[in-house]
Parts: sequence; structure tokens; C-alpha cells
Amino acid sequence: MILSSVHLKGAANTVGKAAPFATKVRLFAMGTGDGTKTQEGRLNHGGYWRDEKEWPLARTRPTPFYLQPGGGQARDDPTHRPLRQHQLRLRPARG
Repeated sequence: MILSSVHLKGAANTVGKAAPFATKVRLFAMGTGDGTKTQEGRLNHGGYWRDEKEWPLARTRPTPFYLQPGGGQARDDPTHRPLRQHQLRLRPARG
């Protein structure tokens, strides 16, 4: 078996030296596609693989996202929104 001879016997190979394992970090970036289908019927997501040297990336800008009451996400913290004022009308109970 070739695989076992490569790993167990130390035979010369490119494992860990060639793509996709040449760098310690490999990530898939999405967001440039238009969402249509290609001629092969695949989603045009516009993504691509990118090799990086560190994690987290040095150019990372932390951006907090908060869960919203409806289940979505937003940059607005829902606990810091101004409260609405409601007028309380008391009515005498009859009985």
C-alpha cells in the first residue's frame, strides 16, 4: 500500500509541503458571487480558497454581533435600546 509506505517508512512525498497543506491555515472566503447557477448547475457563490500564515489573522477587526428578539443578528445591542414609555391606565375594579 502506497499510503502506509509514505507515512510509516518515511518515503519522500509532498504531504504537508504542497497545496492544500503548504500553510498552517487555509480558509474559504465567500461573498463575491451573485447567487445564480453555473452551467454545471452549481451555485455561483464567488468563493475561493486562501492560504494564510496565522490564526487569528493579523488584519482581523473584531465586530460584535448580537442575537435579536426575532432570532436574527445585528451589530446593535438589543439591551441598550431606549425603552418605550407606556402610559398605565388604572381603572377601578367592580365586583
